[in-house]
Amino acid sequence: MEEGVYRIVETQPPLFISSASSVGTVLPSGDERGVETDVDQISEIRLALGDHGIDYNFGEVVVPDKRMFLARTDMREILASQRGVAARTINGTSGDDTIVVEPVGDALRVTVNNQAPQQIPLTTARILYLNARGGQDTVEFRGAAGDEVANLSPGTGAMRLGEDYQGLNYAVMAVAAEHVMANGGGGDDLAVLRDSPASDELVAAGNTATLTSVDNRLAQALAFERVRALSEVRPGATDQDTANVDATDYVLETVGKWQLI
Repeated sequence: MEEGVYRIVETQPPLFISSASSVGTVLPSGDERGVETDVDQISEIRLALGDHGIDYNFGEVVVPDKRMFLARTDMREILASQRGVAARTINGTSGDDTIVVEPVGDALRVTVNNQAPQQIPLTTARILYLNARGGQDTVEFRGAAGDEVANLSPGTGAMRLGEDYQGLNYAVMAVAAEHVMANGGGGDDLAVLRDSPASDELVAAGNTATLTSVDNRLAQALAFERVRALSEVRPGATDQDTANVDATDYVLETVGKWQLI
C-alpha cells in the first residue's frame, strides 16, 4: 500500500449486532495507530512506506438462535449460516491423524487417515472446519489452479479461494493440529505466516517456507508465489523470532521483528 492516512469501514453483516472494535498495531514499530470514529469505522491510520497494519477488528454480537441452546449444535456452523453460508465440521480422532483437504471440481474432498475420502459438494458446504482433536496431528490444504490465500500459524491455519462464496470459491479452517501445511498448487497464491506468542523460527528456501514454534508446532507453505512472514511486536514480550533465509522460488516478505541468522 502507498504511504498515507487510511480508514477502515465495516459493512455491517445481517443478523449480527455491532460490539466493541479494536484498533490494531502497525509493524515493524508495534505502535497502535488509528481512532474508532464510529461503530463500524476506524480512521486516522497513518502508514509510512514499508508499514503493515494488523489486527484491526470489528466485534459482533450474534442474534440468538434457538439452535444455539442444543447440546449437539456446532456454533461455527450456526454462525456461518447466519451469514448465509453453508458450513460443515470434520472431526479427527483422539489419536494421531493426517487430514488432507483439496478442491476437486465443484466439491471439496477430505481424507482422514486411511479412511475412504469424503466428497463434499460446494452446494452443501462452502466452509469446512477441521478439528484435529487429540494426538499429534497433521492437516494439509492442497490448492488447485486458482489464486488461493493461506493464513498459517503454528497449530492453526486457513486457506480460501475468492473474496466471496460464489462459483468455485471456498474456505477451509483447521484447529488443534500440531502441523498445518498448505500447498498452493498453481495460480498467483499468497501465504501469510504469522508467529506464535512464543519464540519461533522461520526457514525459507526453495519453494518452501516453514515456521516452527518453540514447542515444535509447525506451519508450512509450499509452492506459493508469494509468502509474507509476520513477527508481531508485543509490549513487554521477551520472545525472539529468528529467520533463516536462503534462495527461494517465491517472493518472500518479512515483516516485524525477525532476527536474520
